[in-house]
Amino acid sequence: MEEVQLAAVVVTHDSAAWVEGTLEALERELASHPGATRLVVDAASVDDTAARARARGWRVIELDRAWATGAGAARAAGMGAALADRVLLVDGDVAVEPGYLERAMRLLDGDPRLAGVGGQLRFDEGRGVPPHSGAPETEVDLLAALALYRAGAVREVGGFVPWLESEEDADLGMRLRRAGHRLQRVQPGGIHRSGPRGGLSETFRRFESGLYHGQGRVLRLRWGSNLFEETLVRQRLYLGVILFWSMVLISPWMWALAPLVAVGVLVAQALRKNGLGPAFVGMVTWHVMAVGLLAGWISAPPAKEFRVARDSAEVK
Repeated sequence: MEEVQLAAVVVTHDSAAWVEGTLEALERELASHPGATRLVVDAASVDDTAARARARGWRVIELDRAWATGAGAARAAGMGAALADRVLLVDGDVAVEPGYLERAMRLLDGDPRLAGVGGQLRFDEGRGVPPHSGAPETEVDLLAALALYRAGAVREVGGFVPWLESEEDADLGMRLRRAGHRLQRVQPGGIHRSGPRGGLSETFRRFESGLYHGQGRVLRLRWGSNLFEETLVRQRLYLGVILFWSMVLISPWMWALAPLVAVGVLVAQALRKNGLGPAFVGMVTWHVMAVGLLAGWISAPPAKEFRVARDSAEVK
């Protein structure tokens, strides 16, 4: 089958509140690419995300919930089904801003070492969209939520790992850079529209959904390889939390020191975050993510591969 030049892949999970806006923004950007593939990969949503996407004429691949259905599985399924030279990966709650796609296409055209171009995100948290930061376009270690990839480079390094619920973008970025490729982030990019998700409720939602397991699983995956050290450094904060409390458990004098250390860190974070409340939430989140890392390291992945439950391209 002959490859098309461009495919747009939207990754969704319970994204009914935002998917139509995401697709509408993409349709405007794709108007100058009438031959582009339009694909939604739905990671076992329980709402009507898939139906809304099909109603707009997009091909929809729904993953089987009995197999891997995390972010890694959805991105791997999208890359595999796209059959394109360039693949635009967009999260279901991100609206692509005008101009991003053409800017990213030109950059890939101009630099064969460039494997991907991400878009700077602006977060709409219910108080209006903030202005562009004016930050310079820069080379980065990973691309998340919005990225145009050179598909050949992604295939060269093995693609996304299907059974990583999180850290799949960082793991891919690490392998691309080790292979001599570059990643860049530009403005304009996209507007993240899922609203405010701060606080402990979001922390525990992410833990219960298994998102924090990816940190331990990627460490286990890269154990013994030349990628382990960089992966370890990326998780150093949560590993530090585990190390600290391990020392407390085995050393009597650390029992007395632990409250002082905790208060000191809390005060330092309060000064940095302008308040005790955000500092407390941040510290609890560190600990929850550390537990998630341990759980991900210990537990076996639910499935090493994904399986498609339904593909609208096959439904007549």
